[in-house]
Amino acid sequence: MKTMSPPLSALFILFIALMPLGCLTGDDDETTPPQGSTVLRVNGGSGSPGDGSSWANAFADLGEAIAAAGANSSVNEIWVAAGSYEGAGPRGDRAGAFNMVDNIRLYGGFAGNETERDERDWLANETILDGNGASHVISADLTSGGTVDGFTITGGNATGNARDGGGVYFSIASFDVPPTVRNCRFLDNRADSMGFGGGMYSNVATTVANCVFIGNEAGNGSGLHLSNSFAGDHSIVANCIFIGNGGEFLGSGGGLEIANGAGEVTVVGCVFDGNKAEFGSGFDLSGNGTIANCTFMRNESRLSLGAAGLRCFNSVASIVNCIFYENFNHDGATETAQISGYPSLTVAYCCVDSLENFPADTNFDVDPLFRDPDGPDMLHGTEDDNLHLSGGSQCSGSGNAALLPADFADLDGDGDTTEPTPVDLDGIAIGAANVSRGAYQTSGAKAKDEG
Repeated sequence: MKTMSPPLSALFILFIALMPLGCLTGDDDETTPPQGSTVLRVNGGSGSPGDGSSWANAFADLGEAIAAAGANSSVNEIWVAAGSYEGAGPRGDRAGAFNMVDNIRLYGGFAGNETERDERDWLANETILDGNGASHVISADLTSGGTVDGFTITGGNATGNARDGGGVYFSIASFDVPPTVRNCRFLDNRADSMGFGGGMYSNVATTVANCVFIGNEAGNGSGLHLSNSFAGDHSIVANCIFIGNGGEFLGSGGGLEIANGAGEVTVVGCVFDGNKAEFGSGFDLSGNGTIANCTFMRNESRLSLGAAGLRCFNSVASIVNCIFYENFNHDGATETAQISGYPSLTVAYCCVDSLENFPADTNFDVDPLFRDPDGPDMLHGTEDDNLHLSGGSQCSGSGNAALLPADFADLDGDGDTTEPTPVDLDGIAIGAANVSRGAYQTSGAKAKDEG
């Protein structure tokens, strides 16, 4: 079993190094609230509780601000200043530490003096939501979706009847306004051994972008579980990192699990490193989907013939520009341990360890030459692993730009969701003539810093 994670402050420093440079400033949504709307502000260090109308008169308690938003239809956003906000947990309503209401956008990462949302620096102003053992840190049983953006989410423990979604639990009655989660880190949340989504669970198509999932556990989808419940659903997971999720090899989807019943799935620019499960240890996909420019490294299944990297179950899936290396099951680092699925997988322009059955015209089996896959701690599947490409890697510049999916998550914030994916996991522009395999282009933040 993976050792306990370091303190949140230490993880936050590592998180800054891990996160895309393109996410260090700015926001993906509009930078001011909609006309006629009201923003409520929360600052746990404000001293005396207010009505949230200004930073000087901020709520001290996030739960009270959410309740006030639910009672006032003009409120669309809640801004939360840096600090640690602890939920009721065992001392109070165990079902949810913070219970969302319909159509509210919840933003963390403020210093407490901003007048516009794009002035916040959510990395410098860490905003922690600690469930303190509640079944869900954020519980969102809603008619339509909401937004969660800029938080560290930890301390969820979904058990018993509320066994799904230890960190965030979305149960949405309609997909007219699907939920969005951006710029968040999910650390050490748990769900029941028969549950789904230790870090996060959603029963409808959801956009999850620029997030990190570390050390979460569940029976299935330890890091993140999404379900496409409605015809036309489109689940999007873009530029996310999944490290060391899964714990005791329970079920499927150690890092990510998506059950796609009737819609679309796009997973792009993600890293799956050191996750554990019996099936689909890195990523388990049920149904059709596209997986592009992802890196799967040393994910583990203890089963013979277990798909440790990616499993596509009952799928017609396109897997392009990806790296699968040293993922292993009981039989070793076989091709099946890298990718497995049926009835139809298209694998192109990928680096596949132990390549055997997939076409060798565009795929190859080489050492991708990661810069430092074990990191300074010499342990794989931990936060300091550096999976950027070293000079001389055959994965560098050998991908196919024509296979990049559309920028459905609007990673560069320009409002154009039809253009090809514009940036890699570091926020580095992806050049049409020089696309690398995997989640990182050859040069990136870590690559530059480490020379």
